[in-house]
Amino acid sequence: MKTYPFKSLRLFLLLTLLYCTGANAQKNSLLDKVNLFIGTAADYGQMTPGATVPYSQIQICPDSKPRQHPGYDYEVPTISGFSINRLSGVGGSGCGGNVSLMPDATGKDIRLLKHTEQATPGYYSVQLSNGVWFTATADRRMAAERFSFPNTSEAVLLLNPRSAFDRIFDADFQQKTSCMGQGFAECANTCGHGRYHLHYRLYTSSPFVLDTIEDGRKRLTFPELSSRYVEVRIVVSTGLADELDNMTEQTVWRTDFSTMIERAKRQWNQLLATVEIEGGTTDQQTIFYTSLYRTFHSPFQVTDRSFRKYLGTDGNVHEAKD
Repeated sequence: MKTYPFKSLRLFLLLTLLYCTGANAQKNSLLDKVNLFIGTAADYGQMTPGATVPYSQIQICPDSKPRQHPGYDYEVPTISGFSINRLSGVGGSGCGGNVSLMPDATGKDIRLLKHTEQATPGYYSVQLSNGVWFTATADRRMAAERFSFPNTSEAVLLLNPRSAFDRIFDADFQQKTSCMGQGFAECANTCGHGRYHLHYRLYTSSPFVLDTIEDGRKRLTFPELSSRYVEVRIVVSTGLADELDNMTEQTVWRTDFSTMIERAKRQWNQLLATVEIEGGTTDQQTIFYTSLYRTFHSPFQVTDRSFRKYLGTDGNVHEAKD
């Protein structure tokens, strides 16, 4: 009896490949079942489409002007900037809205072009009325933002060190190197109860010149921009400012922007795939997976990288005991 080992092996490998491809496609399609714009209009849910990863204290999103409780309102196209943190579905005045950046020399009357707006777990993108494209992704402790400027405009970012959704007690930002600045914000927590401290370092892909304008905002000008985009990485700590020393410039830029996006999407795929459902309409499945996605927004991981030190409700840094 004749056998055909090589043909059988090729057939086995082909069937395995087709099976794995189908399985991956099914898992990837779960992201398509998450609609990040559900519950983002007016006061109907107080949700946002911001870029984040599971349990991250980072959630990058435009802040509407006037804003809704979590900062974003789908029905309001005018924005005050893009900030890095917020609570979704907060049911009150909210908190966060820190480290707001606006890619414009004046920052006045800048609007989202709503037909260009895209959001999927781990990713957000939109074009602004001044022609700038904004794209964002995140990891647990770092915001990654890309501002693509048209050829006809100056590459400028306006930073508001005092941006916050509730009271702000103190804030500052200072340039440390040609491509890095460091700052902090001390703000009231949700509905004005308690307070939190946010320390951060802001890294840019090109050198910037820093000056302060009349309303207290900082203007970052990029005179040596080799390309037409500026990438910004913002590393945060809610405990000690010294923790930021562990995030060197080399570490911050170790992963490129597109890889960060894919890694964020992969994290969401893995979590969403832990629950399989059958039946229901397409809309019902979308509502289910969108709700499942949002359950992984909290609690925030705010401990240091050793998972030992944390900021207590008394506003002091504590160390966990065995």
